Amino acid sequence: MQTMKSCAPAAGGLALCCLVLSATGAMAANTDKDVVVTNGTANPVPVAVTNPDRPASRQVTLVHLAASGSGHIQQLATGEFVPGDYVIPAGQALLITDIEVTFRRSPVQAGQTAGYFLENTDPSFVGTAIRARLEATLNSEGNGADDRHLQTGILFPSTVTLRDSLPASSFDVAVLRGYLVPQN
Repeated sequence: MQTMKSCAPAAGGLALCCLVLSATGAMAANTDKDVVVTNGTANPVPVAVTNPDRPASRQVTLVHLAASGSGHIQQLATGEFVPGDYVIPAGQALLITDIEVTFRRSPVQAGQTAGYFLENTDPSFVGTAIRARLEATLNSEGNGADDRHLQTGILFPSTVTLRDSLPASSFDVAVLRGYLVPQN
């Protein structure tokens, strides 16, 4: 009986070592194998998620290249640009949800703060309304960037003209993303 009691801890330790070594071996074996998952045509893997309330035809991406001297130009999903300043279609409103601004200035302006104002003019409102402000401190090369996701968005009716504060003497770029909604 005494021999059994003295052998029990040794047997338990040996069992524990065997368990650890077998688990380690199983893990090492699994890391050496590639796992490939494929779906057949009956169960295709989705590659794009679309919101049915915002079909691709209602998505709008506008780009303002400050040095071009033009306004906001629509960029299609193919990367192509629609010539001319973007005009919000009659009966529609543009809901801007994302703004990205890249400031490309001179190294002389390093450390300064560059600002961006998204504005609109409206015949029913005298003057210009500032709708969004973004800013960035320029790095040693005179470059900076800021972006903003607007949870509820900024609504622009078809009667307004979009403008911003990017100086034509810079190489700054502003990208606005949003979608069209029916104007009530």
